[in-house]
Amino acid sequence: MSELNDLLRQKETLASQLSRIDESGVDKILNAIKRQRWFFFKNKPKVLFDRDTALLWANLKYFPYGKNDNNDYYSPDEILRLMESTNSRGIDSFKNWRVPTNFKLWTMIADGTFPFQSGINRRIQDRDFWCVTYKGNFRRKDLDISGATNGILNRGNCFVIPCSSAVAPKDYEQNVSPANKVYSDKEKILMTLNVFTTNGLEPIFSDATITELFRQIYIVKPEVQRQLTEIQQQIERLNEVELLSPKLDWLALKTKFDLGADKSPVRYAASLKNFTEHLLAKFDEYTADKADALTELQRLSPPNELVPDVKLVRKELDSFRDDALSLEDALIRTASLRRLAELHDQVRPPFEVVVETLTEKVRGVLLKVEFFELQADFVREACAAFELKFDFRAEFLKQLHLADRAAKNFLVELVRYVKAGHLQTKIGDNTAARIALAQLQNYREAVANLFRTSPNDPHKSEILTQAEVLQNNFAEVIGALDDESERRRLSNLIRQLQAELNDLP
Repeated sequence: MSELNDLLRQKETLASQLSRIDESGVDKILNAIKRQRWFFFKNKPKVLFDRDTALLWANLKYFPYGKNDNNDYYSPDEILRLMESTNSRGIDSFKNWRVPTNFKLWTMIADGTFPFQSGINRRIQDRDFWCVTYKGNFRRKDLDISGATNGILNRGNCFVIPCSSAVAPKDYEQNVSPANKVYSDKEKILMTLNVFTTNGLEPIFSDATITELFRQIYIVKPEVQRQLTEIQQQIERLNEVELLSPKLDWLALKTKFDLGADKSPVRYAASLKNFTEHLLAKFDEYTADKADALTELQRLSPPNELVPDVKLVRKELDSFRDDALSLEDALIRTASLRRLAELHDQVRPPFEVVVETLTEKVRGVLLKVEFFELQADFVREACAAFELKFDFRAEFLKQLHLADRAAKNFLVELVRYVKAGHLQTKIGDNTAARIALAQLQNYREAVANLFRTSPNDPHKSEILTQAEVLQNNFAEVIGALDDESERRRLSNLIRQLQAELNDLP
């Protein structure tokens, strides 16, 4: 089976890649952490990390630490608003940002290693006055005056750099003072490493070889292991599910049952009768084997893209078998050469075309059942999405129905992508397809809620706002996909939805 062989080859390649990752470099990484206080991150460029305190600080290359392109001081009220907006949007997905206390700011800059220190004394970005929290209030600290408690001036204008304890372990900062040590130096270095790995951070070391070593051991290796686990699960599913569709080879069936069908109507009737009876028997056998899956699919009431129409296909196979029997009967009853000539001259499709067409009809049923068996969770969630209806009966809610129709068209396309084997990349605990499906459902429910809260308004702008939220959520999923064609597929989906919504009245 080609799919199984492909998975086995992928597994072998990943296992080989995993074996080449040398974990003996962990000690080198720990020694590098010991020698380096400040860390920037490849995957979180807008923050930097202080090994001594485990605090995150805003990267001043990105953060507006002053007004007017960082040339002017903020007032205390402006700093308050800046912090509120910073916590609302976050910095590189981290929240809980605050103005540092005078002690934290001084601890940060006292040894002169802070990457953004420049100018005289302990200045940051060659700026003197920086905001601190002192006795519960905003104050400005003059960095030209040494000491945590010296140079604290009353409320006034200043620059600001926020910090966050978002990744800091409990009691970590108590080790700042030798008198308050809770952990040994080695324990603290291990805690720092754990901060990096548990938060998915990719630190940049002063030694580029250590940066790459960290990436291989703590970024590449877990991802390879995740892919191996996913492939193993797919292999196990394939081994659990008996895939019948690959066994349907129309060319082999044509070779087996073609008795010279296109040479005479007698052989055509015999070939067609034998082939259709064989295919009917196999179809009944296949559907009996897949009875449990077919029963659940019928209960789920899936969209047309997922419906295996067993009754229709069997009826069509019966019809072709009846045609074969009718032709055979007509030939047996032929009483004149003229009638035989008429039967001979009748236009019939080539036997090869009949075999290929009917085989593909049966395969179409099997593929849908097998898709359900291999992607049962996604199909169940997609069916639930199609079944979800919002009960708004008023005529003026036409916009809601149009918007939801656009979303369902989106869902149909998503199902088609998954049926074609796309968007199966794992992101966290789920596939890209299932995350996209959940986000679409959130969008539909948000739009419906607009009409629940104020049903008398047109709401087009609010619908487009919710679509923009969906688009932003999709952007995160798209960014996590490595395959360019996969990113393009999701991008096309969201553009189609946006185009339909822009056409709303």
